[in-house]
Amino acid sequence: MKIGKKFPIVIGLFLFVLLAMSTITKTVADSPSMSAITGIPNQRTTDSPRHQTMWMAGSYNGAGNFIPWSTGLHPGSDAGMYEALFGRDTLNEEDVPCIGTSYSWSLTGDSVTIELNPNAKWSDGTTIDASDVAYSFELAGNQTRYKTDFALRFNDFVAVDADTVRFDINPGFEFSRQVEVWMKGNIPIIPEHVWTLIVAATNNTDGDFTTAAFQYDWFDSADTPNAWKVISGPYAPVYRNAAETTCIYQYRGEDWWGHDILYTDLPNYHPTQRDYAGEPGGIPLYLASNAFWDNPAQDLAFIEGTIDLFGGYYANIWEVWEDADPGSSHEYVNTWYGHNPPYQLAASALMNLNPNHLLPDSPLNESKFREALAYAINYDPIPGDAASGYWTQAKPGWLDNNSILHAPYYNASITEKYQKYLNVSKAIALLQSIPGMTGSVATGWTYYGNPVGPYTAITPTGWTDATAFTTYVTDDIRTNLGIDIAVSEVEYGTVYQDSIANQDFEFAMGCVGNRLADPPARFLDYLRGEHLWNKNQTGWQNVEFDTLWNLLDGATEADYKKHLNRMQEIIAQEVPEIGPGFVNGYWYAVSNYQWIGWATEANDFQQIITSWTDDQFVMKTRLMLNLVNTGRKPAAAAIPWFGLELFMLVGVISITILAGFRLKRKR
Repeated sequence: MKIGKKFPIVIGLFLFVLLAMSTITKTVADSPSMSAITGIPNQRTTDSPRHQTMWMAGSYNGAGNFIPWSTGLHPGSDAGMYEALFGRDTLNEEDVPCIGTSYSWSLTGDSVTIELNPNAKWSDGTTIDASDVAYSFELAGNQTRYKTDFALRFNDFVAVDADTVRFDINPGFEFSRQVEVWMKGNIPIIPEHVWTLIVAATNNTDGDFTTAAFQYDWFDSADTPNAWKVISGPYAPVYRNAAETTCIYQYRGEDWWGHDILYTDLPNYHPTQRDYAGEPGGIPLYLASNAFWDNPAQDLAFIEGTIDLFGGYYANIWEVWEDADPGSSHEYVNTWYGHNPPYQLAASALMNLNPNHLLPDSPLNESKFREALAYAINYDPIPGDAASGYWTQAKPGWLDNNSILHAPYYNASITEKYQKYLNVSKAIALLQSIPGMTGSVATGWTYYGNPVGPYTAITPTGWTDATAFTTYVTDDIRTNLGIDIAVSEVEYGTVYQDSIANQDFEFAMGCVGNRLADPPARFLDYLRGEHLWNKNQTGWQNVEFDTLWNLLDGATEADYKKHLNRMQEIIAQEVPEIGPGFVNGYWYAVSNYQWIGWATEANDFQQIITSWTDDQFVMKTRLMLNLVNTGRKPAAAAIPWFGLELFMLVGVISITILAGFRLKRKR
């Protein structure tokens, strides 16, 4: 046999085998290697393999800030980098141990003692001890968001011994509920031996990193050298794209102290589930988040199968599975209520129209003016038309009987007295009763000789539900009262946030801050204290309300309910937010295509947690560690082009020509 005649066949077969080998998933190459930083996986240069990664979207926090107390923390950071003393399963009303194993109040409530897990270690191998916990709370108390409330409650943080820490409480705050809230979610535990260096090196004399230039950026060696990269959580950041919209975190495996210790009560826990992270039957080897700046792009990524945990508004989500082709990833889309109405849980922040009531010489600071606008709105069609029926109308006292945490304290009589509804006659009468207000619907209104309007209401670009809401209410106000409010979509990251923070707006869509899924005290904390773009947006201050909020801490159950009753009444009478409008959906849709084990109403091992859930370090991590890889090929995977296909084609053509030539000779 002459090798020349067989050469094209050999080449074709060789290229075919080479191409086939090149398309095999290389899981070994993607596994952690010996790292340059103790206990931390090496950084990657590309996205992680899709089938090993749990992707989430819905949060607008970029991947440039890893400050542990930040309100703009990236979703993967609070899901994997940081840990707290405890978590709180609000659905089942149970504490979840983490770095802390138990706590107890003194007989008089003037101190609380926490026992620590002796197995807990930092990623550099050093033990997490009582000094770390005491320092973590001391430094947290320097941050703007905690400074005032910490100073009122805490007297001292004492390391009793290596595994025991005691918090001494100021008089008047015995048995403080708020202290327990901080212990069970808000305050991350940080390594004292690292953060003392950071505070000194950054010349941060007061220890407040709220507005500091330092961002604890793991991808900027000038900002954060390797020696400072020490954490306790199971996932560490290993990749960020150039736009800082994507960040990926890798499971630390047995380098994580809790690998075979923590959260073994989870329904899907099994030692091999964590040992084989990223493989079929294993937990995610990578957590990743992608920040989209508008709803349509986010929606498309989700239905194409590139997002697993979707924390955004999706219109008519039931159509995804109802219209799905058999066997497509669309069939695997699920919600908190499964495939049953109302699909989304209405338990998030309130969707309101927020006026800048601090504008000088403006009717916006007149409570009757704001009340008139509220009575000019037709609330009935808005949930269906703007939000696919997911919303419910908010209660005037803000606490809501639709929340299992609020229901025992909800005052129905306040709703009966103060609930807003469409009543144009009442709205006009209210306008006419304001001193200095003259005019009519037909001719327009003036306030002390100055025209009322036109105004502008800002809403973030791409937030389709928020823009629809704002358009509905401003159209109603224009039609029913003759007051023009134009809707302006603005960039979210800087324009919207900065406008709110600097009180540089007339009206703004308000849908940020604490949620109905939070306990009453935490939920109402949004309305008090420091004015930020995502807290106390209108800058409202009420001394009685603030005093009552602080009294909630150590109140008996009877006094707790009494204080909340009065707070609901103050809100209904005085809070500047117009309406209030609607309880927004706690946006939570998941795909069971690549990962199963999500928390749902049916699989209720814990409360709902989504990509943008703040501070709930323990509960967010637990959700990730209950997931199981289905082993399916990535839904959105396309056959990659390696450049070998051309040579394979040449080989196939050669084989075909040779075969034809030989057949012709035989004939």
